[in-house]
Amino acid sequence: MKSNLEKSLLLESLERLGSGNKTGVLHLTDPPQEIKLYINDGAVIHISGTIKEARLEHFLIRKKLASTERVKDLLRIAKKENQPLLQVLMSKKLAMLATLEKLMAFHARHIFLKALAWSDGAYEFKPARIDGNLVTEIRYDCRQIAHDIANEAEGPAKTEKTAAEEFSQITGPSLKNTILHKMKELPPTLQTVVKAKKILARQDTDFEALQRVLETDQSMVAMILKIANSPYYGMSGKISSLKHSITMLGLKTLSQVITLAGTGNFLNQTLKGYSFTAQEVRDHSLAVGFGSRNLAAMVNPAAEEDAFIAGLLHDAGKIMLNPYVAEGQICSNAEGREEISDLEKRVLGCDHGEIASAVFTQWLFPARVVDAIRFHHHPDQSDRNELAYILSASDTLSKIKQDDIPIYEIGSVLNEKVSDFLGIEQEDIAAIFIEMKESEKNIAK
Repeated sequence: MKSNLEKSLLLESLERLGSGNKTGVLHLTDPPQEIKLYINDGAVIHISGTIKEARLEHFLIRKKLASTERVKDLLRIAKKENQPLLQVLMSKKLAMLATLEKLMAFHARHIFLKALAWSDGAYEFKPARIDGNLVTEIRYDCRQIAHDIANEAEGPAKTEKTAAEEFSQITGPSLKNTILHKMKELPPTLQTVVKAKKILARQDTDFEALQRVLETDQSMVAMILKIANSPYYGMSGKISSLKHSITMLGLKTLSQVITLAGTGNFLNQTLKGYSFTAQEVRDHSLAVGFGSRNLAAMVNPAAEEDAFIAGLLHDAGKIMLNPYVAEGQICSNAEGREEISDLEKRVLGCDHGEIASAVFTQWLFPARVVDAIRFHHHPDQSDRNELAYILSASDTLSKIKQDDIPIYEIGSVLNEKVSDFLGIEQEDIAAIFIEMKESEKNIAK
């Protein structure tokens, strides 16, 4: 199969390659220029050539589908693992198969149109076995190529837009910088929490000033009343106004209620990338928040308040990362062999603890809280940060259902190094677990 590079002849040959499920290499030439399209069972699976446009990395940068920095990182992985770039994108789950197929189509069509513009071009198909490293699920059927090129007047613009939109995931330092830029300012409700806590921390608390601060956010006031009247605080139906809640609740309880109200909207989000509902995110955050507070009260009462806020926000990084991952892309695998934080690092180049700590540092959170959130999955890396160990224990316990294990064996689920560091025994762990489950049931129900 050999001819001059004329559009009608090329389209006819592509139809034959596709319908015949041919395997080999299609050479497009205009010396010294050459493009090789590797075809397996009638579909293009890989492209190479002497012109730079044939290289996928150049194409990604030129079409602004990926940054130069990201492409360099991907090429290093491809070289190390001896895989084509598209294979790396799929094996590392950096894009969904459907997106990569669109990317392949976009690239292949661009190459064909480039070749058809050559003045003395020719093409030749040479049947051959394909290197096993090139065989992939990412395919572009030759018959579809012929159809798309025949309709090029309406096709390319749509394809380019789709590829640019879908292949826009960023990773590593670029991702962190993007999130930091988007989250420069503390959200308004969290600003209110910070202002309120400063007032509550004064020796002589000015309750009128506190009320003025809280009243600037009416949605937060409504949340405060809802939480204050929850079964957890035993005040159901007794708190009728913000002023009443300030009067009736003690300083410690009031501080907790304000923290819960201020973080509620931030935490109540569906995380499609992680396959978590808003209810699951909220319940887990509450469980770890209360578990951390109760554990701190047992281990180091002075750290109670910091443990509470750190526990509530320990997974905030997932909320920050969620917009940058495909639906269901970050979740524990079916057999639970891989931690979510490890999956995040493999797919995104950073985990939720790292992202949250960077943002919270930007928001001027206390260093001990930032480090605890950063290392809650690996407290041994925290330079003996007590809060990190508290969060780690609470996070582990929160994932256990009450019927999963007898209460007298609950201590066995904790890492021995964590329980030893905190100096807690089996009965302490059981008490924390029971209180955690009660809190989860009763708060703001």
